[in-house]
Amino acid sequence: MVQFFLNGGLPMVFVVALGLGALVGAFRFATAPDGRRVGAVAALSLATFFSTLVGLATDLAVAAHAIATTEAYSKGEQLPLSILQGISEAMSPVILGGVLLCVTWMVMAVGYRRMVARLPA
Repeated sequence: MVQFFLNGGLPMVFVVALGLGALVGAFRFATAPDGRRVGAVAALSLATFFSTLVGLATDLAVAAHAIATTEAYSKGEQLPLSILQGISEAMSPVILGGVLLCVTWMVMAVGYRRMVARLPA
């Protein structure tokens, strides 16, 4: 897990911070459903989504730069493996962000269900 986080680099900090903020907001909504809380969770979720995109772009750029400027990575049979390794490491923010967003909105679904259950019939 630590290696997964390190593979993503600095963008992972933003993905975690924003994703956990959205998740905390979702849990607050699920425990005490109030429509006024939805906007904050939606905004944090959108910020989490964009931080995953920025993390992907950043990690791909870093990997491409490393491959292009390091002779050992760009020679012969090593090049395809270096590209695949770079892509694999660049996916870390997307995977983490996706998991955090999925869990956030699963928790939000519980909150919506509880909110609907409180409505008069």
